[in-house]
Amino acid sequence: MAVTDAGDIAGRQATRSGALKPILLGLFIAAVLMPIRIYIGDFRVDPFRIYLLIGFVPMAIMMLSGRAGRLTLVDGFMVLYALWIVVALTHNHGNWGITNGGITVVELLGGYMLGRLMVRSLEDFDRLVRYLMGSLVVISPFVLHEFVTNRWLIGELFGAIFPVGNEHSGERLGFTRVQAGFPHPILYGLYASIPFACAYYLYRDRFGVMVRRVAFVGVMTFASLSSGPLLSLFVQGGLIAWDKLTKGRWMLLGVLSVIGYVVIDILSNRTPVQIFVQTFTLNPTTAYWRIHIFEYGKQAVLNNPIFGIGHHDHPRPFWLTASVDNFWLLNAMRYGLVGLGFLGAAVLLNVFNIIRLKNLSRAAQDARLAFLVSFAGLAFTLSTVHVWNSISSMVFVFLGAGAFLYTGGVTQDADGAAERAQPDPDTAPAGGAALRYRRPARDAGPRARAGDDMPLRRPPPDTPAAPPRKGPTLRR
Repeated sequence: MAVTDAGDIAGRQATRSGALKPILLGLFIAAVLMPIRIYIGDFRVDPFRIYLLIGFVPMAIMMLSGRAGRLTLVDGFMVLYALWIVVALTHNHGNWGITNGGITVVELLGGYMLGRLMVRSLEDFDRLVRYLMGSLVVISPFVLHEFVTNRWLIGELFGAIFPVGNEHSGERLGFTRVQAGFPHPILYGLYASIPFACAYYLYRDRFGVMVRRVAFVGVMTFASLSSGPLLSLFVQGGLIAWDKLTKGRWMLLGVLSVIGYVVIDILSNRTPVQIFVQTFTLNPTTAYWRIHIFEYGKQAVLNNPIFGIGHHDHPRPFWLTASVDNFWLLNAMRYGLVGLGFLGAAVLLNVFNIIRLKNLSRAAQDARLAFLVSFAGLAFTLSTVHVWNSISSMVFVFLGAGAFLYTGGVTQDADGAAERAQPDPDTAPAGGAALRYRRPARDAGPRARAGDDMPLRRPPPDTPAAPPRKGPTLRR
């Protein structure tokens, strides 16, 4: 009786925890969108930081307890990346580096763990995408107003009660570059661009719904009038078109991309990076600056490959801005090639784990393509922009969200049958045992094949047959 009571209590607690996930995810999305900037001394406590500071230790405990599925090498590399941030900044800045490195770890590793914990199934991934698009719907009147009138209405509304960040909007093409609740239009545009491919792949079976959602995300991203976010749409749109025309011949695309890079490098008097930057920027002057930023930033990395330079200024001509518009490059500059290596290993291994999955259902395949294409656009964009504040956490939330595909969020059938979504750890039956069923092979007789989850056994002759159990019936 005591065991049953304990199991019932555990089941109720797990159910309540699962019911909280939509609320917790919604609160984080809301915190990301708020332009509030509160300081306690020199320490900034934005809403998203408060959220992650409160949740960091509980999330770490849940990760270790298996609530986000099995731990992987990707998780290990993310932890090493986080630890190296603190080591590198402490090496360069002493005690200040510990404080700054600590909050950076909360923002980045905390965001990653949040994505791992909040997205544990196809349903959870669909919820994340719906929340992202829903948040764009909520702020769309403010975006349109700002785009046309050059008035930062979101900042004014929050500023009437709280201190808010500075306005950074400028003009292009005769319109205002919208920043919404973010510190810069680039950050708003990057946020808006994330669900573009997801809107296509998750809703392509409903053509009208898909077209409206893809178009809406495109229009909201365009309102930033920023090259980086528009590049993300271009990359995602190009990959969607390639998938449609070639029926997913991704290996061919990879080979052609490598050949194209080599040919351009040989035949052109400009490097492929220079051509890429100059082609995909709205402002030629911006492209010119970014080329020089990359060259001097690269030299700073080569001069400090282990610990980087932290937040110190890097050597450059007096006429060159200190801003580094490249997330990957700035990581190498601040934390050395070691830090970039840990992050790069986590990102690439995460993508590889998702790509190599076999025997997925149509829904799981769509979710995989939605994540991979969206993340490809994000990764390309991060080579032309840097991210900070809440959007940096959002990037790592999305990185962690894709891991559900290979950490127990879906089950691949050994005999090639379509996968079935695994029960969420938060809503699994009491006692922690996940209910799984795999259809046995057709030629299996009284004995199932070795490895089946539910082997068929006949009772011994002297053993009375067990009475039928009450509960759900599993169908083949």
